[in-house]
Amino acid sequence: MVKVSPHIFKEHEIRGSLKKDFTATKTKTLGRALAQFFEKIFPEEELIIASSQSLEAESIHDLLVEELLQAGVLMVDLGQIPTPLFFYAPHDLEYGNGIFVESNSDGTISLTIVSDGQVVFGHELQLIAKLAKQRTLWPLKDPGRVRKGSVMVPYMRMLRQKLKFAKDLKIVVDCAHRPDAFFVTYLFTSLNCQVVSLASDDYQTETEPAFEEDERLKILGDVVKREKAQVGFFFPIRGERLLVVDEKGKVVPTEKLMLLFLRELLAKHPKAEIAVPDDCPGSITGEIERLGGTASFLFGGPQPFRAAKTGAIFGGDNMDQFFFADEYYGYADAYYGAGRLIRLLSREDKPLSRLLPRIRKSKKN
Repeated sequence: MVKVSPHIFKEHEIRGSLKKDFTATKTKTLGRALAQFFEKIFPEEELIIASSQSLEAESIHDLLVEELLQAGVLMVDLGQIPTPLFFYAPHDLEYGNGIFVESNSDGTISLTIVSDGQVVFGHELQLIAKLAKQRTLWPLKDPGRVRKGSVMVPYMRMLRQKLKFAKDLKIVVDCAHRPDAFFVTYLFTSLNCQVVSLASDDYQTETEPAFEEDERLKILGDVVKREKAQVGFFFPIRGERLLVVDEKGKVVPTEKLMLLFLRELLAKHPKAEIAVPDDCPGSITGEIERLGGTASFLFGGPQPFRAAKTGAIFGGDNMDQFFFADEYYGYADAYYGAGRLIRLLSREDKPLSRLLPRIRKSKKN
């Protein structure tokens, strides 16, 4: 079997060049190592597998499925879906193990491995690296089985149960990826929002260079003002990052959005723990302390999942990602984050621009 490059095993994902590290033979070797890994810890349990929405990710996904089948693995294939739906899947299907394949704009492929509902990272990920290095032949077994599955309807049903709005709001949504646009429009319409979806032919594929987000946000802000909507959302590819404009068409800084969520959450959960990155601004940590909470600093690794283990009810980073363990599952989900903001706005008489807290000056951490 062909040797897998050891450098692709990062701290919290498997990531390497599509052309050099994920050739057909190397991908199959990796698939065999993954089969051995899951066989050792969860034999006979179905494995969730899915990919992000690109031809490159789909091709690697198909190679992995082929090798996993030969190794006798039982799978449920969710196809091409936004990232939050993959992380929701274990809660709906009650299977805790999975592989998610993503393609990136820099020409790389990344695999996120989930075991027992948690992202595999650090030492556990190196166990997979060792299995790939050994390249031992797997004993002949009965062929595996793969069945098609979907969590889109259960996911939307779950959000409708969790997100009840005090009044209907008019929102504008823009998505960088065409399949996401149809899904997001339908999702928020089902939540009783009046949705204006930006129709554009300038949709992005995952392997294209990143959009000029500033220009997209400016257009979104103009439409929000023209439509007299209460808020606008831009969802970049994958559905993890949340970018917001207020009713005046102005972009809401990530720092202010996090402070707004903090104010609501710490009023509900006094003395709660809030997860923040080690380079978190002093204004955030100072506000957490002022509101009676405790800041938990995370150093490296998949922050949402590490935060869940610490007991934090909420967290965010400087990449516009927010995760809620309050009423939710603790992973970055921009659609749920948007729903939480809409719910907050629906309970207030003031517009978003007047609800945003001022950023207090604070000493450096």
